[in-house]
Amino acid sequence: ATRNGNGPPLFFRSPALPHLESRRASHSRACYRPHSHPTLSIGAVDGGASVFSGAGASPVLLRPGSVVWIPAECVHACNPLPGRDWSYQMLHVELDWLRTQQPELAAIAGNARSSDDPALHAHYCAMNALLFSAATPAAKSEAVLTFLRAFALADATPLPSVPVKGRVDPRLPALLDWMQHSARQDVPLDELAAR
Repeated sequence: ATRNGNGPPLFFRSPALPHLESRRASHSRACYRPHSHPTLSIGAVDGGASVFSGAGASPVLLRPGSVVWIPAECVHACNPLPGRDWSYQMLHVELDWLRTQQPELAAIAGNARSSDDPALHAHYCAMNALLFSAATPAAKSEAVLTFLRAFALADATPLPSVPVKGRVDPRLPALLDWMQHSARQDVPLDELAAR
């Protein structure tokens, strides 16, 4: 886990679980332009509120307790209300791993949706706390799969979204793959442009 000073861990990454990554953000005012991730992303709103917007669709307000399922390559943005902050958690799951572990989950991973079920939010929080703990890699993987199965079965509201596939320059996937697997940090922008 990566820490910010003496505060709680902000990122979970482990060489034993390269298919999982988690982030915690507290009282954030950071805003993001519409973007996508190569992973299935599951977010939970812990405090404040956020506006979820899919590409070209009406925004949806997410409140504390909301849990959001964002498919890989889905263009979206989640930002706090103007002038306010919010706290959230975000889990990223590689689809190749999910396909090998739970093919039926990978098959339904392409639909953006949200839930305001307090039990689902509590389940997410417990699962994410386990990721940041000293539990075994096997226990962490099983906790993620158990949560994903629960979310797949939950009563959830579809969210407006547009997949990015088909609109991307065909050279970009190779660059993203290189960036993800490169040991280098802080690659200069001119080198990225050249690649």
